[in-house]
Amino acid sequence: MAFWDCSSLNSITIPESVTELKTSMVFPAGITIYGEEGSYAQSYALKYGIIFIDSKADVTGMEIKGGVLQRYTGTAEVVVIPNGVTAIRDGAFNECSSVKSITIPQSVQNIRATVGMMSAYSPLFNGCSNLEELKVDAANESYASQDGVLYSKDKTRLICCPRGKKGVLSIPEGVDSISDESFRGCSRLTSIIIPKSVTSIMTFYYDYVGVYHRSPFEGCSSLRELKVAADNKNYASENGMLYNKDKTELLRYLPEPSGTVDIPANVKRIGNGAFSGYAKLTGITIPKGVDSIGNGAFYSCRGLTSLTVPESVTAIGEGAFYSCRGLTSLTVQESVTAIGEGAFAGCPNLTIYGKAGSYVETYAKENYVKFSSDGAPVGKKTISDKNVTISPSFYTYDGKAKTPAVTVKDGNTVLKKGTDYTVEYKNNKNAGTAKVVVTGKGNYKGTVTKNF
Repeated sequence: MAFWDCSSLNSITIPESVTELKTSMVFPAGITIYGEEGSYAQSYALKYGIIFIDSKADVTGMEIKGGVLQRYTGTAEVVVIPNGVTAIRDGAFNECSSVKSITIPQSVQNIRATVGMMSAYSPLFNGCSNLEELKVDAANESYASQDGVLYSKDKTRLICCPRGKKGVLSIPEGVDSISDESFRGCSRLTSIIIPKSVTSIMTFYYDYVGVYHRSPFEGCSSLRELKVAADNKNYASENGMLYNKDKTELLRYLPEPSGTVDIPANVKRIGNGAFSGYAKLTGITIPKGVDSIGNGAFYSCRGLTSLTVPESVTAIGEGAFYSCRGLTSLTVQESVTAIGEGAFAGCPNLTIYGKAGSYVETYAKENYVKFSSDGAPVGKKTISDKNVTISPSFYTYDGKAKTPAVTVKDGNTVLKKGTDYTVEYKNNKNAGTAKVVVTGKGNYKGTVTKNF
């Protein structure tokens, strides 16, 4: 009973010289025994179900309690979690920017372990911006790794791509699901190739403990395209964007927009998290024919200031405009008869404009959102991509700066340069891709970039 009352004792080191522990000896729950591999202490721990860790393992910066890696505070580039650790707690590696490689041992059975149902949710290895690889011991029964990416043991579920992964990632055939936030913050990836076998891509949703789970591609600021195998039965891609198979639901808009965008005319549904996290998005045109706006579709699009929802839309999902802090004007038609929880939460200056007596007015009042039936104020018009043309769009290199003619229209009206918009040319002298940036002025707003 030597340690029975030592409730605050988290670990004990037993030297190799100890060859017997009395059966009457009781250790407090959750204790970890450190000792030599192959020693009596190890066999004792195994016999009585006590966590055992090799005393020679480098555990610098690791806080381990009850076999759970609670937190890593070290500065090493290569971290090898010792065998004996059975779980990695949610957020254990938050803000570990020095870490480039993490090795997960055979013993780990649970990554993202929580303490209590209300434990705060945190993305896997959040803040490890330079993490290039996750390596898993081949004998681990719960997890596996390939090319530095973390998968379930049978490699059917992609769990986490390290934040420092660069360039093109080709998901191996056989993977059938992509976990929520699996690529979140992978700011150096430029292309992700999705195979035929993928049947499920987790999207923005609100769980039973009140946590928003966001798009798996949020924070991928360099991502130019998602390429889906042509014979995939559930998903498709076009111009780098992710759709459902028949391309009626836009699942992720790419590349990350800056300025204003037009949603393609074939889209009938704006999917969950389709634009989430796009802080530089300032304006968007939703085509007639779109019937629903999904959960978190515009989550944290803080550059949005005003938006008109067309008459074809009947439903707006949970958290659809959550934390769009710059949004001041949203016109919603009386066709909308369903709005999800928290659709406009975190929009402190928002006024919803709609018809008196409509469902929208009732929702706004019940959720303490300012409502007006007077009609949205007439503001500046937004210049969008379809308003701008350049000619020519291709040159033969001769070492001279090129300045193609720019035409900007508002319907059939040709706008005036200097009065309605300004033009800036970038990288237009050297060989390669150049840009022309058109920015609204006067009665017009928005920015459009064209390549030539």
